[in-house]
Amino acid sequence: MFSSRKIINLFYDVASPYSWLAFEVCNVFRLWNVNLKFKPTYLGGVIYGSGNKPPGLNPSKLLYMDSDLTLLSEYFGVPMFRPSSLPKGASQ
Repeated sequence: MFSSRKIINLFYDVASPYSWLAFEVCNVFRLWNVNLKFKPTYLGGVIYGSGNKPPGLNPSKLLYMDSDLTLLSEYFGVPMFRPSSLPKGASQ
């Protein structure tokens, strides 16, 4: 039988605050005509393989990520808290 539901592949890494936020708000997809397929991904390997640094080690990216996650947290009504201590080299 044919299904008109769309499939969305959700690639996630449990270490990513964006992945956690996505898990918290994925209930909204039940209201839409979509199925989620969860695909665990090792983001550290992707970052290393592409020659990038983790966003927490780049002061500009860290500031943007902090601001972005705060806005997303407020928009979706999901409480998010900054860790009391950041990894070495992550602070300005």
